[in-house]
Amino acid sequence: RRLLSINKFSLRSVINFSIILAVSLCSFIIPLTLSISQGFQTNIENKIIKFDGYARVYNNELNSLEKDYIFKNYYTSIVPFSEQESIIRANNISEGVTHLKLKKIDHLNDFIIQTANKQTSGIYIGSQLSEKLFSNINSLDKNAFIIYDSNKIYKTNIIGIFKTGIPLYDKHMVIELNSNINDYEGIIINESDYSTFYKDY
Repeated sequence: RRLLSINKFSLRSVINFSIILAVSLCSFIIPLTLSISQGFQTNIENKIIKFDGYARVYNNELNSLEKDYIFKNYYTSIVPFSEQESIIRANNISEGVTHLKLKKIDHLNDFIIQTANKQTSGIYIGSQLSEKLFSNINSLDKNAFIIYDSNKIYKTNIIGIFKTGIPLYDKHMVIELNSNINDYEGIIINESDYSTFYKDY
């Protein structure tokens, strides 16, 4: 009441009004900002899980009985993988990437925005990486070189482009389908299978 009874044209009333207004705005804006931030974080987490899998279980974390159990009971849902840090080069432009080899890529279908018509074997690259290496040129069916350890180089074709909206993937990852992968480092497993497996063990 004392705040309201002060002369509305006085400096004190202006200051008090400013404080009340600032507190009111903060009370409204902070929860709204937190809500948007939480929603954005959840969206990113969902994309990462959908693109990269819920969990990765590495071979050295499993004994032979556990490995046999997983392949016997979850064979249709697990995805064997191997990955290696490398460099991709095309048009005299290079970029450091993670080269991920997967036995299956069905879970990536929602992210693939373009596929080649001619080639059936090669790599999938992210949209940002495609723009960097090929500028405004369509990168599908084009050649690129994958370089390991500065002395292991092989030529490959670009057969698809994916887009996740996450720069770590769209600019710094290439994916290769290898249905005959034998020297895999581990497996990608979904949430329900992961929970069931570790509950059993």
